[in-house]
Amino acid sequence: MSLPSNNPPHARPACTRARAATVVTRIIDTCRGNGDAGFVLPAAVIVLFVITVLAGTAIAVAVQSSKSTTRDTNVKSGLEAAEAGLQVAAYRLNQLKPTSSQCIAGSEVKTSESECKSPSEALGNGATYQYWTSLPLSTGAKCAGQTVAVKSGIVQRCVTAEATVNNIESTRLQTRIESAVGESLFAVSGILGLEEVKVSGSVKATAVVASNTKIKGEGSAAFEKGFEICPGGEFKPAAGTERNKSGVTVGGVGGMSSNPSFEITRSSGCPIEASLPAIHPTAIENDDIRIGTTDEFFTEGKSANKFTGSPKDELTLSSNSKLTLAGAKYYFCNMLAERNGELKIASGAKVEMFIDDNAGNKECPTTSGKFTIEGNAHLENPNGPGALLIMMRGKGPLTVANSGSLKASIYAPEAEIILSGAGTLTGAIVGKKVRLEAGAFIFGEESQTLVAQGSSGFSSRQAWQQCVPAKEPAKEAC
Repeated sequence: MSLPSNNPPHARPACTRARAATVVTRIIDTCRGNGDAGFVLPAAVIVLFVITVLAGTAIAVAVQSSKSTTRDTNVKSGLEAAEAGLQVAAYRLNQLKPTSSQCIAGSEVKTSESECKSPSEALGNGATYQYWTSLPLSTGAKCAGQTVAVKSGIVQRCVTAEATVNNIESTRLQTRIESAVGESLFAVSGILGLEEVKVSGSVKATAVVASNTKIKGEGSAAFEKGFEICPGGEFKPAAGTERNKSGVTVGGVGGMSSNPSFEITRSSGCPIEASLPAIHPTAIENDDIRIGTTDEFFTEGKSANKFTGSPKDELTLSSNSKLTLAGAKYYFCNMLAERNGELKIASGAKVEMFIDDNAGNKECPTTSGKFTIEGNAHLENPNGPGALLIMMRGKGPLTVANSGSLKASIYAPEAEIILSGAGTLTGAIVGKKVRLEAGAFIFGEESQTLVAQGSSGFSSRQAWQQCVPAKEPAKEAC
């Protein structure tokens, strides 16, 4: 006899269904869990990959941006450095004033374009530049991308500058510069005394002697290149008995004879005129303003050097003292070298010295306006007469005595110039009155390269071009 069931007959299927649902749910949950685990890992890998790519891209962009910024900075620095080279070249051309057969290399004048390249000069920011200049250009020459046409009264030169930044970036610029051809300060190739020239003793004048009014020879003075006088002027001694008694010769001829080809009365250009240039060194332009204050300007006898400084600007060299001038412009109210004092021009320097007086500068003493070398003092100039220009305002005098061999260009149109016992003077002279009392005078052709500032200079650039550097710099390579 079977016992009765505790569950009603209809309850079993329901239980079975509940248990099945539970199993399915667990299976589904298990499947879902297993499915999530399989999806997360690839997703994480993908996300990491994307992040890595983005990070790498960001780094690459940053590096490229840094390189671009550095290159942009270098390019700009190179352009500025090359432009500095052009500016320096133009300035030095103005200062050195090369002739039609010359160009410049750094601060030196050369005669060959192959030599006219400056040394490398640093600007202090990793940039360096070099420049080179051409001889005067002729028609058909190329410069800065243009063909040159010669212009009357104008000198044209091509200037090229190349800059390097951090030894990587190179920039080359080229410009054509025009300068007006000014008249030389020394229109006469020799000695010009506007009122008078007197040559005495045994002086040999191996250059033309010229005057508006009077030229006089004494003793055995030799006018080897003759003289030029304006109409109405007079040369003494006249050819004939007077010259025969004197011993004076003109072009090698003396006595009763004359030498017409050497005894010239000017048919034009009279009266011969000369005036002080409007532009000249001033009291605030002394290149070595420390004269008299530091040891570097003296080699010995420092106590015997006296320089008052501004506003009197009086310089005295005495008792074996020495002073070397290495700058370009100097200004003095008085300059005296005596008792073996020595004024020296540094090798390679091109010096312009201006002697002022009280009429030009009220700060100068009333007794100023004198330039004197005497008492076995010396003015030593190893660079030639075109490298030393002595200009003077007022009556002077400008006196040079016992100087041995002197190379200088002297321009003092209002002053008396006295050369006594000067040995040999090589250069050119312009004065109101000129006295040569001993020694010899030789004309220095370099003097005619000296042009009054303001009458010649560089105009605005006529062409400018940035170019691709060539391996070998040459005037047509741009």
